[in-house]
Amino acid sequence: MRRISPSPWFRHAGPDFYGHAVFSPDGERLYTTENDFERERGLVVCRSARNLEVLGEFESGGIGPHELKWAGRNTLAVANGGILTHPSRPRRKLNIESMRPNLTLLDAGNGEIVARAAPLHHQASVRHMDIAANGDVALALQYEGTSTDDVPLLYVFRRATGRLEPLPVPLAVQRRMRQYTGSVCVDARTDHALVTCPRGHLVTFWDIGGGGYLGHRRIRDAGGVALDDVTREFVVSNGGGSIVRIDAGSFELRREATLQFPELRWDNHLTAVGA
Repeated sequence: MRRISPSPWFRHAGPDFYGHAVFSPDGERLYTTENDFERERGLVVCRSARNLEVLGEFESGGIGPHELKWAGRNTLAVANGGILTHPSRPRRKLNIESMRPNLTLLDAGNGEIVARAAPLHHQASVRHMDIAANGDVALALQYEGTSTDDVPLLYVFRRATGRLEPLPVPLAVQRRMRQYTGSVCVDARTDHALVTCPRGHLVTFWDIGGGGYLGHRRIRDAGGVALDDVTREFVVSNGGGSIVRIDAGSFELRREATLQFPELRWDNHLTAVGA
């Protein structure tokens, strides 16, 4: 990434963070998703990793950016949830009828949009994602529409075609997911993914490469998920303080490895930190 020089286009609106951040590959910069509520737009802000000085910013490609990840050495994938909020009205969703969620891929050097795609339904909020080995992007959604609607909750953005594809799921499982996913994690070696569904008390398994549903297991209030590269296990956290391990190949629960922290309540976020 070349250094961002000050200009009217790179204007910093002030810190109103939207949940996620990533370091640059060299560890020198930190990119955060933020809310420019005055202009009703999402931002990706670049800071020095040493002192958090703002180096520049660019639009996220939508409203309500949440998770962002590297989808290539100089390409940032941004999950724009589409939901407008304002700090004066905490947790109020101000534009449910007109929201426009999307996935946007950005050039991290100049903020230019590389690709952008939207789910089939404009009220299907894009929140969390993970990147497959070939650069495809798996998206986990939260539906804000009518409770009786049946809409896709998992999509894959195919880098080769530029298309956003919904992954099919049996209708009975779809309804058990209760229109809400927590997080998604892809095992890059197999293209198998685990998607948590906290409202439905499920974890669901998918073949990202082949676009197939592989099954599910019941875990109460399962929210966060990460991959343990050493043991080849998905690690799942839940709202009851449990940490559960699931074999990434067989999807078997390793009950003997479950940890309990009854005084804690985990949400939809879990990150694997390398040694």
